[in-house]
This record gives sequence, structure tokens and C-alpha cells, in this order.
Amino acid sequence: MTAIKETEARVAWALKQVAEGVEVSDADQHRVEDTYRELLVSGRQGLWRGRRRALALTGVAACLVLGVALAAVVLLGRPAQRPAPAVPTPSALTAADLVGVWRFDVWSDVPVWEFRADGRLATWNGPEDLLDRLSQQPGSFAVEGDLLTVTPSPGCELRMRVSPPFGARIAVTKLSISSPCAGRFFDNWWVNASLTRILPTPDPRIQPGYQVGSQLQPVTWMTDVNGTWLVLGTSRIIAISDGRYVAGSRLSDVDSRGVRSVDERGTVQVVGHGEITLQPEGARCKRRFVNVTSDYARLSLHLSGASCGGSGAPEESWLRLN
Repeated sequence: MTAIKETEARVAWALKQVAEGVEVSDADQHRVEDTYRELLVSGRQGLWRGRRRALALTGVAACLVLGVALAAVVLLGRPAQRPAPAVPTPSALTAADLVGVWRFDVWSDVPVWEFRADGRLATWNGPEDLLDRLSQQPGSFAVEGDLLTVTPSPGCELRMRVSPPFGARIAVTKLSISSPCAGRFFDNWWVNASLTRILPTPDPRIQPGYQVGSQLQPVTWMTDVNGTWLVLGTSRIIAISDGRYVAGSRLSDVDSRGVRSVDERGTVQVVGHGEITLQPEGARCKRRFVNVTSDYARLSLHLSGASCGGSGAPEESWLRLN
């Protein structure tokens, strides 16, 4: 009996060793142990005592062999382990992703680019580029993989490496500029720059592209309000220069004649300490803003109750684009 008990222990141990790391149920293991226990007992009854230990050892060996077979059956019967699904890689940047108006945040004189569906490019270097009724001669742009090439004017080419995700803000990691682009020339310059979408839907996280200087101060001169501005919380852009302004949310729309689409044109005046007026063309009255303060990068305005006509919230914040 002792030999059989010892053999049973070896059978159980052998099965556990063979099946280690394999999902074998207790029922499977017990079934195999019972089978070999029956074989050992029947062998003891039919054979003389001198061969009983040999049969026991043979049983252990057979158990090992069939234990391997059991492990193989379990493994083969188990569904094939599928590799974890690959993390979807962001789609490559396309020209269609860029159609609209973007600010290129890379240096102090922030350029604004207008990417058009036909592959043409217009550059807003300042409000004057929007105040003209006719759009300037466009440049071009091209996208190839992670390389965006922008040609604002003949002989000036900017090649930039972009990285995903390609949403309302696109990271630029490397920049090469050919001469004569604003007096700059360098090759494969590592930069911490970005393209930030302005139109048709501004990036809600947009921040000033200029270093904010002092605290907000009341505007007193026309130079305080000259510039291209985004009315925060909207897609409305206002360009002001030398007493003129244009405003609209479709300034990137240009017809076949090159005429830009604007919602409003008119004149602007700084009439007092912290007070400005906007008078649209054809309107009989003006829109008056009071308590107008600026730190150059931003304007904070309050619409006067005495204003008439036109659009505008009681309080507005404008963010300088350039």
C-alpha cells in the first residue's frame, strides 16, 4: 500500500509539474490521477510482488507522458491568444485639415496664414492685409507626411516637421527657412512652436501670441488698438489700422475676383481716456465702448448703454493675432 501511496503522490506531483503555467482544471487532474490509480491497483493484483515496484515506476513514467499529452490537449483546445490590438496611429496631416486661418506661434512678429482649399496661401502680416478689399497675391503650401512646406512669397520657403495630434493646435518640432524670409535663414532648427487655428473654429485654449507686458491700462492712442484681433468666445475677427476697421467671421472666404468676404467695414476712433467708437459704413450711429484697457496682447471692452445698432456683447475680450 505504501508503494501505491507513494506512486499516487508522484503522479500528482508530476501532473502539477507538467501542467505548470497551463490552465488545467481540478476535475481534469483528478480524472487522470484516478485512472492511473486503477491501473496500479489492477497491476498489483495480476502481477507478482517483485514486479509491483517496476509497474509503479512505469505508471509514473506513463503519467508523465500522458500528462504532457493532457497539457497539449488543454493548450490546443484553448482559443489562440490574440495579440493586443494595436493602438490606432493618428492619421497623417492632410491639406484639408489646414483649410482655414492659423496663427504660427514661433517668434515675436507672429504671422497668420490663410490656407485655402485650392492649395493657395495668404499671409496676414498685419491688419492692412485684411483692410484691402482685394486679397494679396497668394503663395502656396504642400503637405507630405509629417512635412509641411509653406511658401508665403517667391523665394521664401518654410519647411516644418509637425507631430500629431492634428487638431486645433499642431506642434512644430523642426523648422528650416530659406532666404529671404524676413531676414531669417537656418536649417533643421529645433523649435517649440505651434500652429493654432483661428478660423473657422478657434482653438478654445488660444493664448496671446505675444508676451504680456504690464497690467491692463486704459487705451489713449490709436496705436493701442491697431492690430488684428480675435473676439474671444467667437470666430469674429476685427482688423484695425489708422482709423479703419473690418470685421467678420468669414474673412478667409475670397471670391474668384479676389474680393474678401467681410461682415462689416467702417471707421474707428479713440475719443477719450479708455473710450473708442466703431461706426459701420452706412450706419447713422456708432458703437461706443468704454473702460477699454489693454496690455498690448489683449483688449478688454465694455459696450456702452448709449450705443446703437450692430453686434456686440456687453463685455468683450479681444486677443491680438498680430
